[in-house]
Amino acid sequence: MRLGYKNVRLFPWGYQGWQAFKNPREHKALAPVGPVEGDLFPQCRLAVLQAGKDISYLGLAPGSRYFSLSDVAGDYVLVEVYNEMCTLCLAEFPNINRLLGLVNEDPELRNRVRMLGLGAGSTRRSTAKFRKKTGFNLLLFADQKWKAFGLLGKPVLPVLYLLKRDGEKGLRIMWRHAGGIGDPEDFLEHLKAYVNRGESRAK
Repeated sequence: MRLGYKNVRLFPWGYQGWQAFKNPREHKALAPVGPVEGDLFPQCRLAVLQAGKDISYLGLAPGSRYFSLSDVAGDYVLVEVYNEMCTLCLAEFPNINRLLGLVNEDPELRNRVRMLGLGAGSTRRSTAKFRKKTGFNLLLFADQKWKAFGLLGKPVLPVLYLLKRDGEKGLRIMWRHAGGIGDPEDFLEHLKAYVNRGESRAK
């Protein structure tokens, strides 16, 4: 029972677990396994599922059949990692899809931020069917052999990563958000704040 509270997170180690989540570098013993804010996002090879739509939105080279996240156009990439059997993940999709619409409507973000979903354990076929079933604009891709999920430390899903391009090094994690995003309009303001913070650091 939630007692009226929304977007509640549970930490197995209580207050210490919360500290580890907020300050993973200072509490390494309890911190989530895998890359954290400031680390490079692991490279993963993904298959293009709908050539026209995927290539156009992600800014990939014409005729691309596979791509890595570092190939995606734009300064920032927002990645939602989910699983098709995860109840909370499924409940979050309308909010994530609404966030995508808000990003595409925002003059500050629409040409700089690209969003996509990464299905942990999903096959290409199941992802293609899931895309069609949801009817959302959010592009979904298959992490077919749980490779990316493993490199991320097998996080509790859903989890959202804001990635910023770091030259030839790849994409660096600016923000890791576990659980639901709450109100998409409010979340958009948080997203803008992180993007602005990234720009101020680059100057």
